[in-house]
Amino acid sequence: MNWTKSTASNPNGSCVETAWVTATDSGGDCCVQAKALPEGGILMRDSKDKEGPHLHFTPEEWNAFLAGVERREFTIPALQEAAATS
Repeated sequence: MNWTKSTASNPNGSCVETAWVTATDSGGDCCVQAKALPEGGILMRDSKDKEGPHLHFTPEEWNAFLAGVERREFTIPALQEAAATS
């Protein structure tokens, strides 16, 4: 588990740290990690590129994303259909 000092920490030594968590359904080299931010929101990154870019979701965006996952909106057929109609 990798701990990261949050921007909510202050210089007098009071720290708020958050950890990257690997998705339970990740397998092999296809890992997604997420981290809750104490000030709200979620970060998501590719575990193979820990220093690379990450996505930042507001709590509302994260909840909408999870709802889309539950509705299977991000399967290959669903994405192909969305691309064909746009």
